[in-house]
Amino acid sequence: MIKNFFEMPRWLKFLTIGGFAALVMALIKPFSGVGVFGEHIDPSIWWRSGAGFAFVLPALVMGVSAFLFLRRSQYGRAAYIAGWVAMTVGAYIGAHLEQIAPQMLIPGLVFNLVVTVGIALYLYLNKAVRLYFMGPVK
Repeated sequence: MIKNFFEMPRWLKFLTIGGFAALVMALIKPFSGVGVFGEHIDPSIWWRSGAGFAFVLPALVMGVSAFLFLRRSQYGRAAYIAGWVAMTVGAYIGAHLEQIAPQMLIPGLVFNLVVTVGIALYLYLNKAVRLYFMGPVK
């Protein structure tokens, strides 16, 4: 699998590292407190409200998708996009559970929509990415 990483196109490597980073951050950061729009939220409040789970579950999907990228699995692309969408929805749910004004999230949601479309186009239409996923698992 390490050899597969080095055979990935540059941006796919970046997305793979991002998938693992999302997993690590979601599992570590919420236990030291979370900052949302400049406000520090105590970990106990974060988890009790359900906001913690709104971020951890999508982060698990992101981590699994990064592993699937390393395995050259076709499912990795769909999982990555699903994880990205779930994280965007999780941000909205977390903000709602923490009673943060939803209008503050609209620019972020629009940005994430644009990024999601860009990632999907890259993962499915880029020739180098398609060739990578057609190759044998090493």
